[in-house]
Amino acid sequence: MPAVSGLDAAGRGTMGTMPSRACPVVRPTRVRPTRGRPACRLGGPVVRGWAAAALALAVCAGGCSAVPGLPAPATFGTDPSTSPPVSPAPPPVGELYVDARTFALSAQSAHVAGTVMRGRVRVTIDLQGNASGTQQRLRVTAPGAGTAELLTVGDRTWLSGDQAFWSRRLGSAAAARPYRDKYLLVTARQAAAVGPYTLRGLLTARFARPDVVALQKRTRPALVESLDGDVVWRLEVGAGGLVVASDGSAALLRFTTVGTDASDLRFDRWGQVGSFTEPAPADVITP
Repeated sequence: MPAVSGLDAAGRGTMGTMPSRACPVVRPTRVRPTRGRPACRLGGPVVRGWAAAALALAVCAGGCSAVPGLPAPATFGTDPSTSPPVSPAPPPVGELYVDARTFALSAQSAHVAGTVMRGRVRVTIDLQGNASGTQQRLRVTAPGAGTAELLTVGDRTWLSGDQAFWSRRLGSAAAARPYRDKYLLVTARQAAAVGPYTLRGLLTARFARPDVVALQKRTRPALVESLDGDVVWRLEVGAGGLVVASDGSAALLRFTTVGTDASDLRFDRWGQVGSFTEPAPADVITP
């Protein structure tokens, strides 16, 4: 079996002078707001939304400047559902930190993707699987070293890689060709040399950092930001920090660390990643 080494690698009408013939005065009765849309009673049944707008314009076709009880023309047709999402007031940093840590470390599975440092080399990882790593698929890409995949099912792990990965390890393109996109059964030690990452391992190491642990003593409110169009809460750690969902779940969405063991990881599919199956025999290569 080949030696497996570590990676280094928007018009509206015009409003002018009053016309020669006076416009009828429309006196609406008491308006009771309705949920979601403006409402006005014009001498009879309640007319809402665009119907109210059409009636008001018909009554004032001679040029009334406004109709009491109706919204300004510029607001006609505004759909409340298009308003920006409103987030509740952010909780204190320390409280949110504890909730996010508890959420993340108690999750059974997730998908995480981003960058981590291996020595002085920044590598890209994409991991989906359970917390312990006994059911997971991990892809690791290093500059100039190709992409490797580690598939773990129970206590067995298979290694696969692209042409660049195997060429670097085996010394030539010709030697690498039979192994490209095939799976090779490897030991736990060999797998760790390629990608020593699990969901729980990545989380535990980052939550244990002193600069991150210090968050639990902060009492000021978390920052309110936007991530992919959603309102989120941010816990600042220097130039990095944690981004947490503002829906009350405390779901960790992003975790960025700087300095020692710098990383930038995004999380999703919490508790939604299932199990994996072993590669088909035809996809397994035996050296």
